[in-house]
Amino acid sequence: DVQGCVVGDEGTKHLCDALVTNIILKKLTLSNSKLANDAAVCLSEWLTVNQALTHLDLSYNEIGTFGCVHLADALKVNRVLETLDLAANRIHYPGCGRLASALKVNESLKVLNLNGNYIGSEGAESLANALKVNCSLEKLDIGSGHVANIGAYALGDALRQ
Repeated sequence: DVQGCVVGDEGTKHLCDALVTNIILKKLTLSNSKLANDAAVCLSEWLTVNQALTHLDLSYNEIGTFGCVHLADALKVNRVLETLDLAANRIHYPGCGRLASALKVNESLKVLNLNGNYIGSEGAESLANALKVNCSLEKLDIGSGHVANIGAYALGDALRQ
């Protein structure tokens, strides 16, 4: 747990290099650690080969849409991550759309926290479409996500199915 430490992008690169052969670490908390795009890219590359980590908390950083797209791509091949916390990371619809695409094929993720991002109705609709085929996700937090009625309706409709 390095929550609140100023790890930054460069520190994350060193962390990923050290963890590339990890088979023990199950939970990594990098919340509020000054992470941005480069850190997300590095973590994404690591997640594509890591077979141990089940919980990753990247909340309250500045990963943004670009970083989110890379993390989503990693979710398409990662089969062990169960919890991904991306709360308050300046993620907009394109990142959320890519996450939704990943959810259509990912069968391990159970908890996804997108609270405090700007997913909008388009992002909510993308997530709703993913929920229609995803059977593993148990908790999705999109609070404060600027979702209008149409996005909320799409999510409600998906949950009824």
